[in-house]
Amino acid sequence: MARDRSVRLEGWRTVVCVLAVAVGLSMNGCTAMNEGVKFAKEAFDPGVPGAKPITAQEAAQLSEPQLMQRLDFVTQRLEDSRTHAAWWYYGFLAVNAGGMLAGAGTAAVEKDSNDQTYDILNSSLGLIGTAYLLAAPLPGRSGADPIYEMPFATHDERAAQLAAGEEILYGAAGRAKQRTGWLLHVGNLFINAAAASVLLAKESYGNAAMLFFINSAVGEAQILLTPWEPLTGWEDYQQFVARGGVDPEPHAHWGIAPMEDGQGLALRVDF
Repeated sequence: MARDRSVRLEGWRTVVCVLAVAVGLSMNGCTAMNEGVKFAKEAFDPGVPGAKPITAQEAAQLSEPQLMQRLDFVTQRLEDSRTHAAWWYYGFLAVNAGGMLAGAGTAAVEKDSNDQTYDILNSSLGLIGTAYLLAAPLPGRSGADPIYEMPFATHDERAAQLAAGEEILYGAAGRAKQRTGWLLHVGNLFINAAAASVLLAKESYGNAAMLFFINSAVGEAQILLTPWEPLTGWEDYQQFVARGGVDPEPHAHWGIAPMEDGQGLALRVDF
């Protein structure tokens, strides 16, 4: 009985330690986190081709027809990628937060030292992933809602809408561009290798391999599935602006869609 009580107390100590790390990072590491996110954005963003977003003052110099044409184009592109962006962001936020909580919970009741270390490392990796997604949320996950929620009664207010819309679409395009940058992939492998090395040092080779390969696979999926539509949307928008409000040449889009008779699925290509 005394041994069971001791195990439970040890488990709760583990949970408290994990939570203390999380609280400590939240309370005392805000500045470091913000600086880290800023550095990561600069280091990992390969650069979006084309012009940068205009300011509200620059947008106000446009004529009303030009302003409305551009605003309609930007909001439509944001709506086009809304579903993908929302599923990606909230889905991987749930995956990372779930891994953090599950690791902390299992570490609290785990008796084997190596397995407990594995759970704590899993929880720590989940904490890192959750913190990153919360500190640098995906632009465009709410579609054009942030634009629609802004005042729009005057020309200057609509100019502010356009500037905000361009900023969101440009930011989403930057995240899409990161998918093909090697730094994110190397960073994913490095951080998981660093965590696995703790288990290797304890000669827990099976746990080290499982930690590395599972978390690396999830990280790669998160990188590769980042919404890619905004990058094409931003490039189309630049052509639209350069042509004076004429839609660019349409791109071919393909996907899986239900057949007309509802009896199966078919490959659909739109031009």
